[in-house]
Amino acid sequence: KGVHSIERSAQEDTLLVLFNTAISNLVLFRNNFALSRDITGLFQSFQSSSTVLDPAANPSLFQSTLVIIIKDVVDSDKAEITKEFALKFQKIVQDEQEANFISRLHAGQLNIVPWPVIESQEFYKLFPTLKRRLDKQKLTHNTAGQFLHVVKTLMAKLKVNDWGALSQSMASHRAQLLLSLLPNTLAFGLQEVNPDPEPLKNLDDDVPIGMPDTPSEFSLATGGTQQSSSREAALQVLSRTWGDYNSRQHVSEDVWVENLTAHIDHLVNLRINHVNEWISSNVARFQ
Repeated sequence: KGVHSIERSAQEDTLLVLFNTAISNLVLFRNNFALSRDITGLFQSFQSSSTVLDPAANPSLFQSTLVIIIKDVVDSDKAEITKEFALKFQKIVQDEQEANFISRLHAGQLNIVPWPVIESQEFYKLFPTLKRRLDKQKLTHNTAGQFLHVVKTLMAKLKVNDWGALSQSMASHRAQLLLSLLPNTLAFGLQEVNPDPEPLKNLDDDVPIGMPDTPSEFSLATGGTQQSSSREAALQVLSRTWGDYNSRQHVSEDVWVENLTAHIDHLVNLRINHVNEWISSNVARFQ
């Protein structure tokens, strides 16, 4: 259903417009303007939604071009109708000043397109024009994962009437997710262990983090007698991954312990560097 459906309230219309204009690159508004030339009333939901989220606080949103499609226009009327509607939108901008929806929701980008009648050959010729217009738009979502994150976060904010900056909500959500995955990443070098191992990767594009690591499992200190026993067992396993572990009888104790410590430190540093790179990759776009 489009804007102004009788099945939705004015508030629902406003939220629908807000959601669409926030995430879209090109917004097409097609209406039978022959029935009503009162564009102020037609675009009331646009104007109402322009005051909800602050575009300045959400630079990744509201980057679309608004394309006004005027239906069933014959060639002889194109210039006149385009001029008429341009003046009407100019009046909205003058009346609303900086609060006008064209500037706030669409960064001032507006196209007026008189569309030929459906029976004519020209009706189909404008579709490639719209495609080219879309291709010229600035890319606002670099990956599908990033777009999905934006959509989910925005929907959640609209549901709970949270009108704060989207970037803050997304950064907070990402931080919480990384924190929940951190024990696995440090212990196993994996994001998920069960049911299937999942490597450390960028959460936006699913590209694995290309860093050297060890397959060794580390024990994380959480306290308790059982944890202490588990930590000792893990240390034994780590120690035996050292190639010279069985040389203890042939070198001094100090040298053997020093070399074993260096080996374990190397494994620990591999894991820490891997996890650090994973964290950096997943917070880079929020900095």
